[in-house]
Amino acid sequence: MRLFTQTFFFLLAPSTLLACGGDSSALDASVPPDAPAVDAYTQPFAFDGNFAPRPDASFEQYTQDDTLSLFHVQLEATHNSYHLRPSDDPIVDWDYEHAPLDVQLEEQGVRGLELDLHWDQAIGVHRVLHVPTVDARSTCELFVECLAIVRTWSDAHADHVPLVIHLEPKGGATAAERLARMLAIENEIRSVWPDELILTPDRVRGDHATLPEALAEGGWPTLGETRGHVLFAIDDSEGLRAAYVADAPSLEGRVMFVDSEPGDTFGAYAIINDAFASERIEAALDAHFLVRVFGQDSVERALEGDRTHLERALASGAHVISSDFPAQVDETTFFVEIPEGSPSRCNPSTAPESCTSAAIEAR
Repeated sequence: MRLFTQTFFFLLAPSTLLACGGDSSALDASVPPDAPAVDAYTQPFAFDGNFAPRPDASFEQYTQDDTLSLFHVQLEATHNSYHLRPSDDPIVDWDYEHAPLDVQLEEQGVRGLELDLHWDQAIGVHRVLHVPTVDARSTCELFVECLAIVRTWSDAHADHVPLVIHLEPKGGATAAERLARMLAIENEIRSVWPDELILTPDRVRGDHATLPEALAEGGWPTLGETRGHVLFAIDDSEGLRAAYVADAPSLEGRVMFVDSEPGDTFGAYAIINDAFASERIEAALDAHFLVRVFGQDSVERALEGDRTHLERALASGAHVISSDFPAQVDETTFFVEIPEGSPSRCNPSTAPESCTSAAIEAR
């Protein structure tokens, strides 16, 4: 497995400069408690990844770009996309590991990623790991490092369908800190990804009053308008979400979508991990939501080769099929591959009959 070796520089505060890819002694396996003061989330932050201007790209081969959108696509995603096996004898739920993010995108057909975010007060940014100390190994240690890997790959493959990046903030935050933490995540995203390459709620809502109204009347922006873009979604339906939408009931000015249900003024993206929750999935699809489900019941069942959950997920009409096994490994015969995808396919429930996988993305 190759590791990400390009050196990026992260300006964490006026007096703090950390070089990733060099000495990582400041990034040990432990994470400080997630309970900083509110202003800890608002330290000056910038990122210098030395990205070259994205080359102009022609999408002439995609002849359905003015009619197809992400709503018509079914794509493969990975759960805990950064995860490395923590030991030679891990507990079953942690007994898997992923290739680096760019390898997943390039070689495994993955178009959706999931990152767990832990606030590190000592350096003033989010780190990416599963559980501090006991399951903390990651192919990219900092959130901005992970984002930079994805951005670099995207710049070189600008015809890709919008990448869906699922974010799960972990650790505690008081009620007063919650919005500040969500905005800190936004700041880190914007330090790597320019606004014009992010599929934001504002882009979807347009001139409509709410996201649901926009989806009902106009649907999602077309693939022609969103190739080479990225969409961010927050996995939280409690305190962090409440703080994030309190002054933005239809996510006005926000960077990220949030877990939602039909009827929510901020509704557009539903996290329904159980692929057998047919009524919830159908209701979300009827509301023109994007839907994420799991393609496996558990790591244990996947290691046993059980494909029952995967088959249901693929047939469900969900747009994002997430799993811990995006490619064949020695430990199991189970892995996710989108049937006839190149690498994604026409969604079996939402795509028009004229849709073809090659019209979505050809690799």
